[in-house]
Amino acid sequence: MKVEINIDRIRYLLTYYNLSEEDLLSVLNEGRKRLCSHNDIFSPEVELPILKKIEAYFKCGMTFFYDFTPLSTEQNQSIFFRKQLFESEPNMETRRIVFQFEKLKTQLDAYASLSDNRINVYQKSYSLEDDPQIVANKVRKDFYPAMRIKNQREFLKEFINKCSEHGVYVFEFVENWNKKEKANVDGICVMPNMIILKHQQWYKREIFTLAHELGHFLLHEENLNTVDIDSKKIFSRSDSQVENWCHEFAFRFIVGDAIQKIDSEEYLDSSNDYGWAIIRSIADYTHISTIALYTHCLYANKVSLPDYENIYKEHLEKVDAEKKRKESVAVGEGEKKKNFARTAKPIISKLFMESMQYAFFKGVINEPTFCSQLKITSAEAEGKYLW
Repeated sequence: MKVEINIDRIRYLLTYYNLSEEDLLSVLNEGRKRLCSHNDIFSPEVELPILKKIEAYFKCGMTFFYDFTPLSTEQNQSIFFRKQLFESEPNMETRRIVFQFEKLKTQLDAYASLSDNRINVYQKSYSLEDDPQIVANKVRKDFYPAMRIKNQREFLKEFINKCSEHGVYVFEFVENWNKKEKANVDGICVMPNMIILKHQQWYKREIFTLAHELGHFLLHEENLNTVDIDSKKIFSRSDSQVENWCHEFAFRFIVGDAIQKIDSEEYLDSSNDYGWAIIRSIADYTHISTIALYTHCLYANKVSLPDYENIYKEHLEKVDAEKKRKESVAVGEGEKKKNFARTAKPIISKLFMESMQYAFFKGVINEPTFCSQLKITSAEAEGKYLW
């Protein structure tokens, strides 16, 4: 059975995902006895099984190909049309994630326009000439959670909601533990006002990533990033100028004035237990990792390289032991699979929720659309968000 499609939609996807026609043919012909030809794909009518395989690869929804509305590859349509080189070269799954959220953001902008919902986006901007420490101290008043929150996930939620207050959409995506191909980035900044976060097992890493992407937003510098808070090179100036600025900004933004407790120490060595009491106290209070604080101390010449290497090794051993401990909680293979199957729910930002509610109450969208976009049930919507 053949179906009529918009061929330009397939060409659009090839441009978006930086693929050639031969690349797509190679994917479609994998495991097939009868090979697809160029005409099998780039024709006004395509066999339905082939079209389903194309959709399964791009995960764009079947209706995408039946829509004859023109799509533009102008720079304002996607980060991938504006930039070719990124700090982290995006794999296929990363491009799928960005495609999904750019589409969602376009819909939200349309809802806002139709419902006369004005989103006031933070107007202050900075450049690489500005000191990231000074900038961090300034914007902390606007973006840092006002209350003391011990729970790391709750702190992240409040940080995301502070971004909402200033017109910045923050979307978190969660990947299943058994997913074959995972996105190879931790954070993405898409101008003018969107940040995408990968859910992390360790929330301190996700908090640091959000602060890092906030730095990109303030610089008006889009990028896709792998942000390892425990990397030895995070303060080494070995990355690009933009990444170095955002690393320093994120660290200063999260730690704030608490860093003065470390900076007031002359030296960390065995005589004072390497400042562990102070380091641990600051890490717990600010939600920064202990190793990030020790890395700061290394580049501030407050701890020797051999001592730092030993501390770093012990840290990695503790992290590895903790991972194994969590994996061993489930007894038996069947129970382990059941345990892993509980995928965390993504955090829904205040701005996202309120934008959807506003559109619903203004009659721009219906309840099924509301639930579909937020990935919640009708019972949840009616019980919590709509009535």
